[in-house]
Amino acid sequence: MIFRCTKLFVPLLTGLLATGLLVACSSSTSTSSSGTDGGVTKVSMYATPSPTSAPEITADGKTFTTDLGDSITINKAYLVIWSTTIETSCDDSFSARVKEFLPNPLDIIVPPVHAHTTPTPTSTGEPHVIDLLAQDNTPVAIGSMSPSVADYCGVDVDFIAADEDALDLPGDMDMVGRTVYIEASFQQTGANGGMSDDFVIDTGVTLINRKLLLSSLMMISAASPTASVTIGINYDRWFDSINLVQLEAETDAGTDHMDDQVSRLLQNITASLHHI
Repeated sequence: MIFRCTKLFVPLLTGLLATGLLVACSSSTSTSSSGTDGGVTKVSMYATPSPTSAPEITADGKTFTTDLGDSITINKAYLVIWSTTIETSCDDSFSARVKEFLPNPLDIIVPPVHAHTTPTPTSTGEPHVIDLLAQDNTPVAIGSMSPSVADYCGVDVDFIAADEDALDLPGDMDMVGRTVYIEASFQQTGANGGMSDDFVIDTGVTLINRKLLLSSLMMISAASPTASVTIGINYDRWFDSINLVQLEAETDAGTDHMDDQVSRLLQNITASLHHI
């Protein structure tokens, strides 16, 4: 409650008192809203594993075929979504589709020096660990925001290593300090030589943010103050165009994001997000 008393000139005040009139003080209440007339807006964010073409799979190990015809089984997979920001202006850097490979492995990495993102009216501020072995197309909440009235066209998603305050940390391993963790096995077929093996992807690098174009404008207004965005993760595209034998060799002694097949995999992960 904010009070403000009108200051009167002393002669006027004296005159009012002499006539027996009281000096009135006015009060006003200031309310915080997000652009609606007295209302509160809310945009809820969700994420879920969501295969592009593979059959929908329930929780547990997931097996699918890459674009090269190789069979992959994911036995464990986690991805950290650090924050999401909805945008009113979407330039050519926003895309609804999976993008082509970037020419330089360094283009997929940004410096890993970050503190917790401060929530804003248009962004979430708490990192969440997404379990890719959870049931497909079953959205999990990853935060909410209270934006101003506007039309929103895209979502900017950040991928940074989890810290101790990250939400949905798994109980079967320590994801603190990690951005991506995958345990998988593969079976190459036909012209690829029929080889099979397993590998682990374990990295805490900060991936380049994914600027995701929404499938349609999200219009927040006084009449429609609430909305939701569900981000699907096409994990069955992660290993497209990847030489799995080379990937296994590159990760045999650890994960180096500068290695060719690893960098391509990380690009695929970033690009795999889409709006459901």
